[in-house]
Amino acid sequence: MKTTTIVFFMCLISTALSAQKLSPIQGSNGKYGYCDENRLIIIPAKYDNCASFREGKARVAIHYDKYGEKQKWCFLDSTGKEITPIKYDDSFDFSEGLAAVNVGAKRTTLYGSREGGKWGFIDKTGNEVITLKYDAVGSFSEGLARVKQGDKWGCIDKADKVVIPFKYDKAWDFSDGLAKVTLKDLSFYIDKNGTEFIPRDYDDEYSFHEGLAAVKMGRKMGYINEKRIEVIPCKYDEVWDFTDGLARVKQGKKYGFIDKTGTIIIPLEYEWIWYYSNGLARIQQGKKCGFIDKTGNVIIPLKFDEAADFSEGLAAVKVGKKYGFIDETGKEIVPCNFDFADSFDKEGKALVKIKDRFFYIDKTGKEWK
Repeated sequence: MKTTTIVFFMCLISTALSAQKLSPIQGSNGKYGYCDENRLIIIPAKYDNCASFREGKARVAIHYDKYGEKQKWCFLDSTGKEITPIKYDDSFDFSEGLAAVNVGAKRTTLYGSREGGKWGFIDKTGNEVITLKYDAVGSFSEGLARVKQGDKWGCIDKADKVVIPFKYDKAWDFSDGLAKVTLKDLSFYIDKNGTEFIPRDYDDEYSFHEGLAAVKMGRKMGYINEKRIEVIPCKYDEVWDFTDGLARVKQGKKYGFIDKTGTIIIPLEYEWIWYYSNGLARIQQGKKCGFIDKTGNVIIPLKFDEAADFSEGLAAVKVGKKYGFIDETGKEIVPCNFDFADSFDKEGKALVKIKDRFFYIDKTGKEWK
């Protein structure tokens, strides 16, 4: 029973130590250690250099000369235990469970960055799980790491399998499924399958909205993202800006909506379609107007000669030569008795006209006093 209690107590201590936030601190001896949020020393100040904790591990260094030219790095856990020998000439913080380490790197100039040697990766137990054989590396990002062999860059996965061949002059980390690369004088992006997205020269480019910009190639239009990758092909006759994740597009004489992946959300079957307001969009087919929701369902039938967007819960509509107001279910709230009607403002009043007289009404149709 005592043994079980002691083990359980030690587990609680270990869990508490791993959960607390540790920060680097410099002692009076000029060395570095780590303290908790209450400035209580957890790891004594005995190292010549240190980095912040990442994924529960921290890099620390010992200098063997005055300027740190002959420094060596190792990794600590949150209890101060060294999980690797003090032997690495350079290293990166942990990222996605692995940390890059180097043996053989040297400074080319005083206080300069280290160059040379070979790079590989260790896991959180300190084991070298990817052999130190690369000339340069980046940290793992989205499951892949850029690595260099000779003068060319490629990418490997965590099993050290080459996923992107060694063919690029420069490479950056993956972000949102894409990585920037350069080949000769051309910079572009690749995906995790190695597909290359070469920028095109468009006839016209428009402003970005919600991360995408409309572009024109010949007589067709599509969209590019902020990395200038064409994410929606130039196949539409006209396109508009994205609003709330949807964009109006035209093909032939018909209009609809697409999302940011290019998926058609509202079929291109309407003679005109307006943007959404209060979750409903006006549509026109023939000479009649109605309203659809964001799934394309017709919520208010196409029976009006004119219609305005919903404002303050009501929309002005025209039947024959007269105007009135409906609610979001299509129910007539203010009868179509007016020769003109404007939308309701934030004060709850709308400008209307009967014959030559203009005046304001409230949402019940009574004259505003």
